[in-house]
Amino acid sequence: MNPRLTIGLSVGGAILLIFGIMTGASYNSLVDKKVDVDVSKGTIVTTMATRESLADTLLDAADLYLDHESSVYLMVTDARSDYAAALSSGDLAEIIAADAANSVALTNLLAIMEDTPEIQADNVILS
Repeated sequence: MNPRLTIGLSVGGAILLIFGIMTGASYNSLVDKKVDVDVSKGTIVTTMATRESLADTLLDAADLYLDHESSVYLMVTDARSDYAAALSSGDLAEIIAADAANSVALTNLLAIMEDTPEIQADNVILS
């Protein structure tokens, strides 16, 4: 066999071998990058789902607080209107009962205000 042909085939084979190794390494690098992207995407989706769950929990707590605050507000306004009606009727027993109901309602209101003075539903509603 011709020595030039042998050298040519050897060099050509070496070039093909190097090209094959580089192509395989590039492919493996691309596969690794795709896996990294998929992991990052999963982390983002998980974080967003956690945040959504926490937002739902916060909204539920805010709704409960608003319901409680509105029930206390309604209790106070009903007690005050009952007291005003009892005063206008002039019936002493009715006035005493309305005053007791008014005292209970105001006590509940004061308990809420003393327990959590920094929480105000009007700020939640307005924002």
